[in-house]
Amino acid sequence: MTTDLSSRTTNSLTVRARAYDNDNPAQTLTYTLSLNGQTRTATGTSGNYVTFSAVSGLSQYTYYDWTVTVTDSKSNPISVTGRDRTYCSGTGANCKVSDKNCNICNGTGFLCSGCGAKFYGTMSTSTKNCGSGHMWVQHGWVCNTCVAFAFKPGEDRCPDCGRSPLGGSQVPLKTCNTCSGIGTTPGTCSHGFVAGVAHCSHGYRIQH
Repeated sequence: MTTDLSSRTTNSLTVRARAYDNDNPAQTLTYTLSLNGQTRTATGTSGNYVTFSAVSGLSQYTYYDWTVTVTDSKSNPISVTGRDRTYCSGTGANCKVSDKNCNICNGTGFLCSGCGAKFYGTMSTSTKNCGSGHMWVQHGWVCNTCVAFAFKPGEDRCPDCGRSPLGGSQVPLKTCNTCSGIGTTPGTCSHGFVAGVAHCSHGYRIQH
């Protein structure tokens, strides 16, 4: 007698079996399957496969042993064992993508429009005066290449009257076109997937 797996799901296994009765090929054979504490029976004739009804309620991606016994009601029963595993659904967790420093602006989010240099230094602030009694805070850096004072876009003029601040040579910053000024770019998860993609603990995204 032979026995093998006919089909599987994430929570069920379907087993089939075939036996031969050379003495009486037309004799009806009775098969009994035992798997995970459940029993299935089926009947068939010599040399033809019988497929048991599915054994369900199983755990996914888990090996199960089974025993199939066959008898023709006259001879001693014959038993054969088998073993196989249910499918894994390919789900169970979602990939999370962390941010990493932009490799263009090194995490500051800006470049000097005067020389194109990256800004590695710590951002500083200064109070600006337009000469009309208006004051505002300007965020900026001293460019580590051209030494010009570079300011954050939108802070080069007085927010009240639109005038330029008094004194000092200034070079505007331009937004990093890689990280759009936020200073970070999307990283990747340990599986190389994108954010929100479902996967299993084996790193697969499909049933397997």
